[in-house]
Amino acid sequence: MTQQVVSRTCPVAPSRTSESERRHHRRSRRSPIGIVITAAALACLAPGLAHAVDVAITADNAYAFAYGTGAGILGPDLSPAVENCSAGAIWNCGPGPETYTNVSNAAGGYLYIIAYSDDATTQGVLGQFANGAAKTYTGIGGWEVYATGIDVDPTPITCAGTTTPSLATINAQIGIANAGTGGPGSSVRWVTQAGGGVGVLASGELNTPGGTFPEVCPTVIDPAARWMWYNPDPTTISNPFSAPAPTGEFLIFRLPVSQVLSPTAYYVNKDIKNTSGVTANGIEMEVLGHSTYTDIYHATTPTFSVDATGANDKLRWTGGSIAVNSLVHVGFRTSASTIEILSVRMIDNSFNSLGCAVQLNTGIHTNGNLKWDNTVTNCASTSLFIGNVALEYYANEVPLSDLNGTTVRSPMQTVNLDMAPTMIAPGASCEAPMANTPSGARWVVIHQKVGTTAAVDQTEDWVQVPVPPGIPAMNTAGIVALGLLSLATGSWFLWRRL
Repeated sequence: MTQQVVSRTCPVAPSRTSESERRHHRRSRRSPIGIVITAAALACLAPGLAHAVDVAITADNAYAFAYGTGAGILGPDLSPAVENCSAGAIWNCGPGPETYTNVSNAAGGYLYIIAYSDDATTQGVLGQFANGAAKTYTGIGGWEVYATGIDVDPTPITCAGTTTPSLATINAQIGIANAGTGGPGSSVRWVTQAGGGVGVLASGELNTPGGTFPEVCPTVIDPAARWMWYNPDPTTISNPFSAPAPTGEFLIFRLPVSQVLSPTAYYVNKDIKNTSGVTANGIEMEVLGHSTYTDIYHATTPTFSVDATGANDKLRWTGGSIAVNSLVHVGFRTSASTIEILSVRMIDNSFNSLGCAVQLNTGIHTNGNLKWDNTVTNCASTSLFIGNVALEYYANEVPLSDLNGTTVRSPMQTVNLDMAPTMIAPGASCEAPMANTPSGARWVVIHQKVGTTAAVDQTEDWVQVPVPPGIPAMNTAGIVALGLLSLATGSWFLWRRL
């Protein structure tokens, strides 16, 4: 049963932005806005289709791009196959990535990539999907993949696309994936980075030099895009992007178009201190209801599972050795707009509870305020402190693996809340107003610390959610106006003192 929460306002002084951040934003405002260069269009217009995105894709070695519904793809909406026989056709500007402009899609529809390789050297698919200036990338967010178990290779020598699966075959496999009835060699059903069937969707390196892949033309596909593929067994295959190619190709990737147009997601990554008094093997989080988890982070706890029996999900990270008073880092992403954690426990490898970890539920209230609820009380019910809160704003989603204390992130702006550690009683909550968001920001990372004392030293959180509509954006004109207002106010006070 969900607790009734008594809410109050947290004592927050005016928010402040560091001088380095202010310098960064002055430089950013002078910088030209990046434009996706497109050279070819997919003629995919059909009655009843409303929304449009711009797409850039490349593959090692072959792919076809399409849009459709959850049930399948309409014939006119499947592009001709692209089979790359040379390295330049994959990486280079010009012959490299293909672009599809003004691609329409039905509300509630999906973007599809059908991919396969030549089973030699490397394999993967890379792309970006733009809704105006806002972009979504392969390997990040709510992607799913179905490994069909059917081996397809590019047409020998000519790469003419004659071996590409037919539309009927593709749609039949989408139906099998939806039903979860895939046969031997397949992933059985759609899988995400968190699994869900046989294997996982593999999210690989960024589109930057020096890795398994060369850099793909950066004026067409941004460095923030990640290579993705399928890994049938992450416990034995450390790099599914290098030969030998995983079994199960051809692959069908898909992403809800809503994740490009108006994304919803809830990310949480946590550093949790083991205060149980004994060495633990992992963490269990009980989450209200049932959700689909599209990404997980497990660091030193390599085994992840979801127990969905009963009314709630139990997310379990095990297989580690967490010494007393040491930290363990775990996290997940769900496409739900919000989640409610009911308990967090230290456990052994048999899922026995060894002790409780103190937590708060964090989110954004419907009034636009930040809100912290002391409702993670199924394991322990005690007063908790929230403090050291900072808001990082981004134009695009930050990958789950980057939400930690060591990765260097580059937010558009960071706002530190001048809020002393604040105690919240069990069943109560407190709220704080969000600062004006920078123009163009679609995501906010809430970085904070939680504890049983004002030292707030037991949990460090990184929670990422979309910036809600209705939060005023601070654009250049607003900053200039604020500066003039401050100047006028200062002059008035100076005049009063003379």
